Amino acid sequence: MASNSSWGIEVGAGAVKAIRLVYDGEHLTVADYEVLPFKEVLTTPEINVHEAIQVQLDQLASRHDFSKDIVVVSVPGHTAFARFAKMPPVPPKEVPNIVRYEAVQQIPFPLEQVEWDYQVFEQEDSPEVGVGIFAITKERVMEFLSDYRHVDLHIDALTLSPLAVYNAFHYDNGGDDAGTQGKVYLDIGSQATDVIIAADGTIWTRTLPIGGNNFTEALVRAFKLSFSKAEKLKREAGTSKYSRQIFQAMRPVFADLVQELQRSLGYYQSMNRDIELTELVGVGSTFRLPGLRKFLQQQLQMNIGRVDHFKRLHIDGKEEAEFTEHAMNLATAYGLALQGLEMSA
Repeated sequence: MASNSSWGIEVGAGAVKAIRLVYDGEHLTVADYEVLPFKEVLTTPEINVHEAIQVQLDQLASRHDFSKDIVVVSVPGHTAFARFAKMPPVPPKEVPNIVRYEAVQQIPFPLEQVEWDYQVFEQEDSPEVGVGIFAITKERVMEFLSDYRHVDLHIDALTLSPLAVYNAFHYDNGGDDAGTQGKVYLDIGSQATDVIIAADGTIWTRTLPIGGNNFTEALVRAFKLSFSKAEKLKREAGTSKYSRQIFQAMRPVFADLVQELQRSLGYYQSMNRDIELTELVGVGSTFRLPGLRKFLQQQLQMNIGRVDHFKRLHIDGKEEAEFTEHAMNLATAYGLALQGLEMSA
């Protein structure tokens, strides 16, 4: 599947995001990119989701030629399945059988009904072997791909969005997650939040059942607004003269998110006692909510950052400022395009 150019496409609830990367053997260049917002977020009640997606994908396909490039797309973390397990030290040829046995135990569907794969993690100084098992039902895959088929867009590969986020940052940080200083990436989507931890050459992910929608619904209740108007108010919260009242209305959701996050981080730490989690990086437009970074910092006692640019991507000077504006929402597409170039971890 190796190629020197690749597209990564993510269909989020707020927009279709796409990046085309070209690798010349030395530099990785953003040759093209698109952010095509939906008129209304896909979680708006009574919206025809597939029709809205197909309209934007049709626009994307009409503006770019995808026929000569690898195209990799993602499915949201909450629609798929990820489990992590430790395996006993065994000869390499035994690994597939043990993983298959583990998959049968862990995946809540018969294996013939799912597409699944795994990744083995080994540390040089440890006899233990870790494995990540990832799965999605074939029915879901067909449903996701139907929107691309509708606009005649051929897909070469599909992966979970939290894995794409990990791949983006693993590459962008120069592969620097080999130590015991762990980094947490928090990707807040509309329906759910992906927690991705990179440390000691391994990945761990968990999806939390809280997302941007919960903040919108809090505003619906507090200000007696329609979902669409509450969504607009949320997006403009940073510049609104009522930002303090908006923050107060959303504060219980902040608290729920932190509680879920603390529970996940606590579980991870109990399984990985030698890893120190000191930094959290936010991904996704919900992370722009006023007060969220400060609230997370106070509650988690960690350094909280957000994505403002990507260090290892080259882009034409004229487009750099505009691309930087969208960087927070393009991590998944970046990781997908890397996978198409066979440059992902």
